Amino acid sequence: MPTPAAPSPAPEPDAQPRAAADLAAHEAAIVHAARALLASHHHVALSYSGGAESGLLLHLLHPLRDWLSVFWVNPGALPHEAEHVRRAVEGWPRFIEIGSDREAAWREHGLPTFLVPTSRVPELVGDGPRPPKPLTSFNACCWKVRNAPAQRWAAAHGVSLVIHGQRRGEGTGMYDPALVPPHWGPLASWTRADVLARVAHHDIPLPLQFAEGYPQSFECAVCPADLNSARLDFLRRHYPVEHAESLRRLREANAPALESAEAIRNALAAAEAATVDRAA
Repeated sequence: MPTPAAPSPAPEPDAQPRAAADLAAHEAAIVHAARALLASHHHVALSYSGGAESGLLLHLLHPLRDWLSVFWVNPGALPHEAEHVRRAVEGWPRFIEIGSDREAAWREHGLPTFLVPTSRVPELVGDGPRPPKPLTSFNACCWKVRNAPAQRWAAAHGVSLVIHGQRRGEGTGMYDPALVPPHWGPLASWTRADVLARVAHHDIPLPLQFAEGYPQSFECAVCPADLNSARLDFLRRHYPVEHAESLRRLREANAPALESAEAIRNALAAAEAATVDRAA
């Protein structure tokens, strides 16, 4: 059975998109490759998030909609984004919305944060007591809340290939060759500028936050690991309740790291002071 070609290396950061003719040719090659893969796989599914990359693929693959499933993992999207996704997939005969219990994952594994003190990670405390308020890494949380439900759905429904819009170099796990079913990322070598140029060319609608300074999908609306000020500003303007909840979660998730950093700073200062005293 044919499999997708190996992904291209991660693109170098690029302020300007490639030539329009080059990108158009690449789009045609994506559709051609997708047709071939549909002929050789019994169940192909497109992962859609409502963002620019997966939105471009949804547009390009629309002529193949009768043979493709589209799925969206919803771990707690904001109302405007959920409405955007559901509107975008109108006319696709096989759209599946996969629910994900973000709050249950946070209760079991802890809130996500980029700075995780090892004392708050249950897997790292050995036979010591479980941390009363565990924490988890941003990537681990994303996998549990977004990727794992998709993997379970794909396994339960006989999906033999997943198409996704993640670009190589974004820190995604979607290019892991051990993934089952296999995943194909046709935008692997594209830059963000390439994607946005073609989204504009095709006049593909995007959620409101893209026009207001936060060009990303929200998905987990109150994620405490996302410190982007544009995201918080958008929430403050449009979702004051979620904005307040985000700030509360941010404080809760990051307080242990700040405490650990302060303890390390004090220990270093004491050690340096002792060194100076001995030298004197």
